[in-house]
Amino acid sequence: MKPHHKPWILVLSSLAIIWSGVAVVLHVTDDKISNPQKTLEMMRASPWFNGSTASSSARDEHLSKVIANVNMLDFPQRTEMRDEGPETIKKFFDSLTKEEQKRYVDLTVQKAFDAVIKGFKAMGEDERKRTITLVRRNIRANRNGDEAQKRADEDQKLFDEFIDIGIEDFFKNASTEEKMKLAPAIEDMQTRIRGVGR
Repeated sequence: MKPHHKPWILVLSSLAIIWSGVAVVLHVTDDKISNPQKTLEMMRASPWFNGSTASSSARDEHLSKVIANVNMLDFPQRTEMRDEGPETIKKFFDSLTKEEQKRYVDLTVQKAFDAVIKGFKAMGEDERKRTITLVRRNIRANRNGDEAQKRADEDQKLFDEFIDIGIEDFFKNASTEEKMKLAPAIEDMQTRIRGVGR
């Protein structure tokens, strides 16, 4: 072997080792990293998504993975997920049993509800009103078309009821479907309350 070939062999060997290490890290951390596209794909990959059947254990395991991925998303990512795949999210949610729907909402929305209740109690009246006004405005933001406006009207009505009744009282009696519909507004409020606290 010619001596001048050795540096290239060393470089290629080093690159192979580095990329092997990167592949291992990506594999190990895959369950700890999420994004909107990955989460939507996981919803579509649900064994029962297109009407097929799956065992209780398979459903439980897959639902746990979806919930874990949703919970890794921050508010802008959750918004992006809803904007990119509203039909996928609705179809996935509708495909769950009532017990699974409750579990999904309890584990993905409950924390935001709790944070908003706690944050509202700590806020002054003026700051609370400002936050509510901004969230109301966001409900209608970037909604184009008659169908989108119709959904915005429904969301606005539900949000107003949520505020009028009182967060804690509404939450005690709200259905799983109502909590799911309110999730975007609640997460928006949670983000704004965090901003006020900083």
